[in-house]
Amino acid sequence: MIKRLWGEAAFIYRPRTLIELEESANMEHKKEYKIVKVIELSSIDYTNFITDMLADRLFIEENEEICSYEHPWKCLLVKDKTSHGGVLVMPHNNSFVGWAAIYP
Repeated sequence: MIKRLWGEAAFIYRPRTLIELEESANMEHKKEYKIVKVIELSSIDYTNFITDMLADRLFIEENEEICSYEHPWKCLLVKDKTSHGGVLVMPHNNSFVGWAAIYP
């Protein structure tokens, strides 16, 4: 269950992995966001996603047009079906992560 569809988060430019995203998070790129769509992946697909966020992803490409860098950023929430947290995603070049932030 998603508790909040908007808020503020520290976005990182083109992180490759979730670990890199966690280690690089700072308040310099804090942006207000609104989640426009939740993408729920199987555990194996989510693990694949968070270990290489710069790979082309069809689910990002299919939803890129509903995202926007206008204030607040309109982004996707990509998450494991079995967890509450995930990754906020702003697409880049239509099919991979441009900016990302941790969603608790």
